[in-house]
Amino acid sequence: MISASVPRLLLDTVNRKLGGFPVVGIVGPRQSGKTTFVREQLVPTDTPVTYLDLENPQHLARLGLTTRAPESSGSAFVYLESQQERLVIIDEIQNRPELFTILRPLVDADRRAGRFILLGSASPALDTGAKQSLAGRISYSELGPLSLNELTDDMQRSKHWFHGGYPDSLLAKSEDISADWRVSYIEAYVTRDLPQLTGILQPDALRRLLRMLAAQQGELLNQSSLARALGVSQPTVRTWIDLMVQSFLVRSLQPFHINVKKRLVKSPKIYIRDSGLLHSLCQLDSREQLNNHTIVGASWEGYVIEQIAAVVSAQCQLYFYRTQVGAEMDLVLIGRQGRMACVEIKLSSSPSLSRGFHSAREDLGPEITLVVCPVPEGFTMIPGVEAAPLLRALDVLHNW
Repeated sequence: MISASVPRLLLDTVNRKLGGFPVVGIVGPRQSGKTTFVREQLVPTDTPVTYLDLENPQHLARLGLTTRAPESSGSAFVYLESQQERLVIIDEIQNRPELFTILRPLVDADRRAGRFILLGSASPALDTGAKQSLAGRISYSELGPLSLNELTDDMQRSKHWFHGGYPDSLLAKSEDISADWRVSYIEAYVTRDLPQLTGILQPDALRRLLRMLAAQQGELLNQSSLARALGVSQPTVRTWIDLMVQSFLVRSLQPFHINVKKRLVKSPKIYIRDSGLLHSLCQLDSREQLNNHTIVGASWEGYVIEQIAAVVSAQCQLYFYRTQVGAEMDLVLIGRQGRMACVEIKLSSSPSLSRGFHSAREDLGPEITLVVCPVPEGFTMIPGVEAAPLLRALDVLHNW
């Protein structure tokens, strides 16, 4: 559990949406702090609230949803209708997608803003019915694990890259407890969470796939080699990775295409989103082991990308750029009004700029270019290119 004293960056955004939409959805991975955020930071203490956890049998009983029988939906409608004067928070909504069709007539009968908050551990894309039922009535926001910009404690910041942002890992009382939690989280994901969401009952194969993706952190996705190693088809690998993306464990960073006469790569780059989970999948027990491991540069790259993703606007699109002849940029951000920023990520206190970097910058013509690296303070490398520590970069790119 996170403390209410650690304010989340999403607070103002969600408050604004509660003033404009009858339903607000907050999605993100399990154990990222969604419930604590809503109950301790978002909802005023004097607001009458009905909280329903769809993994709690007693709460399911209130809705008449002790079974998945279709006839039980009538009881759910009657109960939710009786809560009209209260803010209703429904947690783990992905477990009962039939509730979306029940909420629609309730919302249409009373379009007041801020009536329902839905919390989910999977992207709305996993349930097209959910999107269709509440189209125009709901606005979604993503709440991930704690980001570097949300931490003010120097000790927590120093541990953040290795331990990741999940509160139970970052704030654990000991290194062993943190490591055990991350191992248990991954195991629960492949044996319970993903099967519940998708019906896939192959935990051994999913576990192997995650480890292979971790070993290839930041590399171009090669579905055929993964399929051969797992003994499954390429479409199966594609489906599994898509589900991992939609359940917030994996990021698929797409290549940026511009209208130039260059041969561009077409495959996405794949990252385990949380650096702590990445390190557990690579069986790294300490920062010292990470520093001596071949994954360290790719780990830093993925970590920086996730921290930037946490501070840019919801409309900002993230890409990478690479041509077949070597022009490359680690991160391309397309923000409001099409503004472009480019980010190169270096794990060096004395970064250098490659020919491929200069070629990419010439191709793209960004408004700003940052080289994010572990330096104590920013400095100009060449005109238009700033070397910046991560916190400085987050400040520059905030709300981009």
